[in-house]
Amino acid sequence: TIRTQVRLADAPRSEPLTNSHCGRARRILSSCETIRKLCTMAVPDPEAVREIETLLRGLDDIAPFVRALDSERLLIGEWLFGLPEEELYEALQQKTFTGMGITSRNIDRRRFRRAMFRPRFTADHATYLQLLGKNVQFLEGPYEPKDSAAHKELGYLGGRYLLTSRLAPWFIATKVSHCEMSAWLQITRAGLAVLRHRQTHGAFPDTLDALELEGISDPYTRKPLCYRNEKEWFLVYSVGSDLTDNGGKEQERGQLKGYDLVWRFPPGENRAANQKAP
Repeated sequence: TIRTQVRLADAPRSEPLTNSHCGRARRILSSCETIRKLCTMAVPDPEAVREIETLLRGLDDIAPFVRALDSERLLIGEWLFGLPEEELYEALQQKTFTGMGITSRNIDRRRFRRAMFRPRFTADHATYLQLLGKNVQFLEGPYEPKDSAAHKELGYLGGRYLLTSRLAPWFIATKVSHCEMSAWLQITRAGLAVLRHRQTHGAFPDTLDALELEGISDPYTRKPLCYRNEKEWFLVYSVGSDLTDNGGKEQERGQLKGYDLVWRFPPGENRAANQKAP
């Protein structure tokens, strides 16, 4: 089940559009959730754990997202900027492109004609290319919270011109999608290693350092994942998008911050006590 789900999730790795990779990230998230749920029913034997870890390794590589940005530039962005004026106007009215990086808001003729003024249109194209370059840096760099200067700069560039404002909204969402997927992927890999350690040594490790986990860290902070060994159960977690360690507190319905991304094994163990943790 896990082998099939992970391979299907990773199938769009070479897709040329960013929304395909956001969908890929969601399917990888679902695969990790399946692994954690199956582990509560029956912990896989050490050989199976090693196979699962091999399947998961490298799924959070940022390179497919970066390639998709450049492919989207060639397939959509450059194509649109190269259309004759009337064809461009008609193209922007079509909902065919919704979900391909272009929003479906209608454009009135007066605004469109202002945008087609040659110096402004040239500046629109240059801004689009500049924004793509900055988004590659944003994707490859550390996570930035939504109120950060980097987010504001990208939003400012994306909103100044007609075509750029249509093409830009997907970019920031790509980083958010990738970070969440990467966090759960690292949590799942670390938790599997903890379970394998107990199978070998009869107890959970005191720290993750004892596992010599290669390439595993919290993508939000680029620091080690948080871990707690409570003898009969353990927590391994990422601090999440608020960049704050909330002591392993899980998200409640409708909660937007003040929680972590947590794998608790077994689930529900000492939940009430943990929710009060600092």
